[in-house]
Amino acid sequence: MKKINDVKFDDLLPEYLRGDKKIKALSKGIESVLNDWVASNEKTLLYKNINNLPEELIILLLDEWHVDFVDDKTTLKQKRKLLKNSFEAHTKKGTVDILESTVKNIFGNVDVIEWFNYGGEPYLFKLIVEGKPPTPEEVRRIYKAVEVYKNVRSHLDGFIASTVYNGKNLYGGKLSSIGRNIYK
Repeated sequence: MKKINDVKFDDLLPEYLRGDKKIKALSKGIESVLNDWVASNEKTLLYKNINNLPEELIILLLDEWHVDFVDDKTTLKQKRKLLKNSFEAHTKKGTVDILESTVKNIFGNVDVIEWFNYGGEPYLFKLIVEGKPPTPEEVRRIYKAVEVYKNVRSHLDGFIASTVYNGKNLYGGKLSSIGRNIYK
């Protein structure tokens, strides 16, 4: 498929007009104006340009698009990623997939384990964090994101830290029974 910048206005003219010098000059002028217009429109496409926007604008867009769990510790790279995913995340709120991908954008390698997979109470879930355990500040940020994107009836049952040692998964440490006001 051709893009508008790749099309020459002369190519759109009927054969009998292509030889006329006045028409040729007019088509060059129209082509130039159209190319300038397309170039200026490219700058206004927010999703396409998220990686080029300054951090101040990214912060405003995060607020405007209701990505409410970003704070001073969130890196610019994470902010851009969360912003890019915000539309899909808001349309799929309450699903395990969007919860897991959002938490991964904040912390890294995290899996959501639902209650029926670990023998817990109905509507509970845990987060398995691979690698180093989250800091208290990271726990607050993750919990804020969980509150925004989890299913309304579901509740976080805790964090489990997991690491690989000599090729085997080791599970150790558990941050559990997280209070509802942990981030206030």
